Amino acid sequence: MSQPEALLWKQVKKALSDQGYFLTRIETLTVSGVPDIFGIYKGKSFWCELKSNQVNYPALNKYQIVWINRAVKHGATVLILVKALKEKALKIYRVRSFFTDPRTLDPDFIIKIPVRWPLFVDHFTRLLLTD
Repeated sequence: MSQPEALLWKQVKKALSDQGYFLTRIETLTVSGVPDIFGIYKGKSFWCELKSNQVNYPALNKYQIVWINRAVKHGATVLILVKALKEKALKIYRVRSFFTDPRTLDPDFIIKIPVRWPLFVDHFTRLLLTD
């Protein structure tokens, strides 16, 4: 995980753990594409990919796209958090259907930086618990 993503992980972990989320950071060198976080909240499990970069969309590699599409096809909940440094915003995406180009994904919520973490938790939780 790059240093900006590691900082984002620490911030997200604190914000969500304080609200009762169980989170595990996934680090694997054997399976390409597995998201950075596995979590559970109120009996609902989910995966979350973290990105922190200058572009305004989730800069996913081909392995991440394939993994996310397969997981969603099988009923998994997958969220993507993008800290868009150029835009000074944190974007939250919930992947609901097949995609091939991450630039076509639309964020469900955009929160300006500096992030108001209670607002982030509220939006993240709403996306997670809404089917």
